[in-house]
Amino acid sequence: TTFFNNKDTVNIGGYDKTRGITFEGGKFDIQKIKDAKTFVLSHCQDIKIDTKVINGGESQSYVVLNAVKDAEINIEAADCSATTSIGATVGLYVFNDKNTLTNQNTKPYDLTPCDNITVNLKLKNVKKGFVEITPIDKIIHKNINYSVQAENVSEELGLFNNVSYFKTEKIIGNDIGNGLIFQILNDVCEDFTIEGVNVRNGKNKETSRGIWFKSKDGDTAPRYENVRIINPVIRACNKGITTDYGRGVRIVNPDVQGCWEDGVWNYFTLDWALHGGMLQSNNKVGWASRADLHIGEIAIGGGNKKTFRSIVSEVQARTIRVENLQDGRISAICKGGSFVKDGSDFNNKFDVLEVGW
Repeated sequence: TTFFNNKDTVNIGGYDKTRGITFEGGKFDIQKIKDAKTFVLSHCQDIKIDTKVINGGESQSYVVLNAVKDAEINIEAADCSATTSIGATVGLYVFNDKNTLTNQNTKPYDLTPCDNITVNLKLKNVKKGFVEITPIDKIIHKNINYSVQAENVSEELGLFNNVSYFKTEKIIGNDIGNGLIFQILNDVCEDFTIEGVNVRNGKNKETSRGIWFKSKDGDTAPRYENVRIINPVIRACNKGITTDYGRGVRIVNPDVQGCWEDGVWNYFTLDWALHGGMLQSNNKVGWASRADLHIGEIAIGGGNKKTFRSIVSEVQARTIRVENLQDGRISAICKGGSFVKDGSDFNNKFDVLEVGW
C-alpha cells in the first residue's frame, strides 16, 4: 500500500525517470497497515516533500528514496513504532531486486545511489529516524544533509553504511536507542561533518551510543576518513563518542557527561585528535578499563596492539586512560591520580596537569 509511487514500465536509469515533484501539507494516518508507505521515489530529481506521518505500521520505511537526486524531505512522524520491521521514517535504498514484477520500487536494476539529499525530521514515539537500507558494495550515497529533533525513538536517529560527504546541522534527541551510527564496513567513505548534536538519555545503559563511527582494521580495509565532530553535547548513554579504526578524526569542544562507560573512546583510529571540551562524570559502571577520555585498548591482540598518532589539546577530563600509544601528544587537565598510562609508551609527549577536581 503506497500513496505515491512514481513507477512506470519503460526502461529508465540514473535520475532520468521523473523530475519536479512537490508535495506540501497534509497528514497520512497509516493506521498500522503492514508495509504501507507514503512516498516511494525512484530514479528522479528535483523533489520536495513536506508532510506528516502518524500511526506507521510494519514497513521498512515510510518514505523511500532510491536513485533520487536534489531532494528536500521534511517529515514530522509520530507513533510509528514498528516492532518487527526496520520502521525507518526515511530510508535510503539501492535496490538489488532484479525482478521488477515483485519489486514495486525500481526499474531498471542499475544501482544508482542518491545524491544531494536534505532530510529534516521531527519525531516522537517512533522506531528509527533516517536510515540506509540494503547497502551494496561500491555504491555510495553522497552529499547528504540531515537534521532531526526527536523524543522517544527506540533505536537510531541515524544509521548509515555507505555514505560520503555527509553533514548534519541539528541532531537533537532525548530518550533514544542511539544517536548517529556510521557502520562503514563495505567501502572507503569520506568527509563527514557532524555538528549540532545534543543527545541525552540512551535507553540501554549497556548498548546506547551518542555518536559511533565503526569500520574494520587494516590498511586496505573498508573505513571512514576525514571526520569532523564539532561541539557535541552527549548525556547518559553507554558510550558518548566512539571511533573504531578508520582514519582522520577531529573532535572539537565536546561536552560529554554521565555515560555508563567511556565518555570519548579512540579505538585504534589513526590520525585522531580531540581539541578542547569538558569530559566528566562518565564511567558510571566504575570499571578500571574505562574513563572520561580513553585512547587505545590493551585487552586485545595479546596486549600489543598500538594506537598511532593521537593528539589531545586543551581538554578538561576528570579521568584519562591511555593504552599502547605511539607517536602521540596529550595536553590536558585531569583529577589528581586519574591519568593512567598502560602498556607501551613510545615517542609520546605528555603535558597533563593533575588538580584537586
